[in-house]
Amino acid sequence: METEQHSAAEILKVLKIDYFKQVSLAEEIVVYSIFFILVAFAIMHLRNYLQKEKDKKTSLLKNDYQEKEKLAFQTLVANLELTPHEYHLLKKISGSSTFRDNYAIIESIRKFEAHVSHFKQTEALAKELPQVLNLRHKLGFHYNNSKVPFVCTQMLMMKTTLECSVQVGHKQILFISPVANISEQYFYLKPPTSKRRPVSLEQFPSILCKARRKDGTYEFKAPLVKQVYGENPLLVLSHTSDVKKIIEREYERIPVKLPTRLYQLSDRHLHLNRRELHQLKEDRQFPSLGGIITNISQGGMHFITSSPQGTFWEQDIVMFEIPGISARDELQAQILSITSEQGRHRLHLQFFHLTDLEHLKLHKLILRLKEIADSPVHEKADSSTNQVEA
Repeated sequence: METEQHSAAEILKVLKIDYFKQVSLAEEIVVYSIFFILVAFAIMHLRNYLQKEKDKKTSLLKNDYQEKEKLAFQTLVANLELTPHEYHLLKKISGSSTFRDNYAIIESIRKFEAHVSHFKQTEALAKELPQVLNLRHKLGFHYNNSKVPFVCTQMLMMKTTLECSVQVGHKQILFISPVANISEQYFYLKPPTSKRRPVSLEQFPSILCKARRKDGTYEFKAPLVKQVYGENPLLVLSHTSDVKKIIEREYERIPVKLPTRLYQLSDRHLHLNRRELHQLKEDRQFPSLGGIITNISQGGMHFITSSPQGTFWEQDIVMFEIPGISARDELQAQILSITSEQGRHRLHLQFFHLTDLEHLKLHKLILRLKEIADSPVHEKADSSTNQVEA
């Protein structure tokens, strides 16, 4: 039995050696090459299949996104209540009928104004200009919408109050004027008056205007086209896109010595009107603190007192009078900081809730104080004072 098993093993060994002797190296290379080609073909086929599935999924997501975007655009147009004619004008301004291009200029005031500028240069008709102004305001691109940057004077609204000034030598003529009318080409202001007669400003090439709204103060220089006289005198000004946002704290502080008294307001007093507050002040219902305003600017002032500050603290709201600005209606401010040194307390206050007229009066007061401070007589008086003190 063992002999038979040994013989079988010898036979298999001989057969195996003979088989491998019969297969040449070239044949092995061919076999392996075919195997690798098949594997590579399978991998390539799998990759193509996976890529097609990925493209299919991407296309479905893209279509779904486009449908949602289109639905959002249609909802926005419906909420804006654009008429078919207004929507047609929007497409003419954008230069495209695709909703994505129209969506882009609805969302951005700067893109809208860029397209409007190009539209006016190419095909805008005189009869379409008023419709452009109406479309702008209907899209929410107007001055009263503080969420939108104020980039051009076409955004002004009727009755928007502007602080205006012209330079006459070293002096400025200041006046407040509401926007009396506005078109896509011009806006109209009421001129200042002297002895109930309109002052002629025709000699000035432009008028510097300042507009205030919740997000800040804006300044621009509008070219003066002409002045209209008669029963309804008007200043006709061209629009401008050179609008700059300014920061009130950049205004120069003017040293002064103005005595006044601060009256502390509590939370329950903040909703009262000024006449009611004035009456409560006359009845001595508010804690008060007397002192001197040592410097003042368009945005705030410094107040110094030698009296004990008592219940006055930072973030408190106070009201007060400034000679030449407020009489019966006191101004209001918030205490930003309080510092004490050698029995004296310095309060830094920031104005708020000022009316346009109060802003103008404050501006005039600061200019007048600055002129006095810069005058040679004032410098001579200061030098004489210094000599006496020496």
